Amino acid sequence: MRHSLVQRSLIALVLVLAMAVWFSASTVVPALASQWHLSAGAAAWLIASVQAGFVLGAVVSCSAWPNSWHPKFARTSGTICCMRFRCTYWS
Repeated sequence: MRHSLVQRSLIALVLVLAMAVWFSASTVVPALASQWHLSAGAAAWLIASVQAGFVLGAVVSCSAWPNSWHPKFARTSGTICCMRFRCTYWS
């Protein structure tokens, strides 16, 4: 019984720490909105896209799909996606 309590406590701690990252977008959006000259709608889309990214990442990482990829393919495709996003939106 004690072992189960320790496991549940660790899972709860990890969830709280993960949620802190999840909600950090809400914290920094006012500063980003003023620096990037975002409208209220664009700021809302930014928050929603960060949270949707967390949900999508959780769903993909929990599925068997990533386990069927070769690690080099996953790393390379992730790098290409990040570079493409960077070149498209921050050029």
